[in-house]
Amino acid sequence: MQNIKQLDDRLFEVRITYPDALTGSIRTVRRRVHGSVSDARLARAELNDQIADGTVQTAKTSSKTIEDWTDEYLARARLRLAATSFESERRNILRVVQDVGIWNPAAITVLDLDRVTEGWAKLTKDDGSLLSKATVRHYVGALKRLLKFVLRKIQGDLSLLLHLESPEMGTRPTRQGTALTACEAGKFLKDMKATYPQYYALIYMLVVTGQRFGSVSALRWQDVEDGWIVFAQSQFRGTVKEGNKTGKVVRLPLTKDLLRVLQWHRERMVKMQHPNLAMDLVFPTCKPADETPGRGYLYASSLTKPFNNVCSSIGVGRITPHDLRRTFNSIQVEAGTSGTILRSITSHSSTAMTDRYYFGSRAAKETALSTMTELIR
Repeated sequence: MQNIKQLDDRLFEVRITYPDALTGSIRTVRRRVHGSVSDARLARAELNDQIADGTVQTAKTSSKTIEDWTDEYLARARLRLAATSFESERRNILRVVQDVGIWNPAAITVLDLDRVTEGWAKLTKDDGSLLSKATVRHYVGALKRLLKFVLRKIQGDLSLLLHLESPEMGTRPTRQGTALTACEAGKFLKDMKATYPQYYALIYMLVVTGQRFGSVSALRWQDVEDGWIVFAQSQFRGTVKEGNKTGKVVRLPLTKDLLRVLQWHRERMVKMQHPNLAMDLVFPTCKPADETPGRGYLYASSLTKPFNNVCSSIGVGRITPHDLRRTFNSIQVEAGTSGTILRSITSHSSTAMTDRYYFGSRAAKETALSTMTELIR
């Protein structure tokens, strides 16, 4: 079909090249038509009439290729992404540009997108195996973000991006999580203190209070005073918000054991001349804040290696920081702590009306925390 290209079952592109009557330059006008072949032919006839009358509106075009836009896109991405995220994005973008760099963004079709994504799905690694679906998804995502940036710049058709599809990942088994026994928790803490003392106080706080990693890693020294520990904020990869994951502020008594561990931790920071002493954070990163993507806030992934090594050393299965919250809950339930007191400490949601009015007395909470300390000795 002259000047008509079928892009999909019900999608056609009408493209007509003609000399501009005013300037004599060659112009191209395109229209996408959703419907049948007859609809496409009708659109072609209408375009020819508009060209003849001089009333046709041509889309803005650019002589710049996708590769020409890459540096500008990456410069923008550098300002918006953390250092590690930017490096990942840069690698994926540069890999994608190897296949699409010479494309004219104003002339991209659905078939072009299908062709390149199908090609990635057939790529093999050095050992002859296919690229993982996750890798292909990274490439498709990078291409989509790059094209979105470019098409906005040239006022192109963003609906084109709807045809970029990533391979299905399939069903991933959900991790059920685990909990340590009181004896295992005690061994875990002792080995952590001996092997990774820089993380000991943080881990102790996670075990004994049952708080989420985001809340404990955002704890400030100003929140530890007058016999209380107030978890007033939380963080995820350096982004801080008020309250914990559910927006609640948790106030717990500062027991003698917690105070002892925090004092030991502070003295160690001073002795080691910790680079982030000036920060108010109780558990900052070991590297200077301005050299970390989280601006001094710890990532949970920083504990992966220490956790794996300690678990291997004491002979238990691998756990995560969140499993220490499960550990707290399990041990407290077995110790007979009431559900109301337990929820007031962990800030778990409940439909029980009592939870809306009773938040646990200091004495009850202090008993629960002290019980936890005794059980893991």
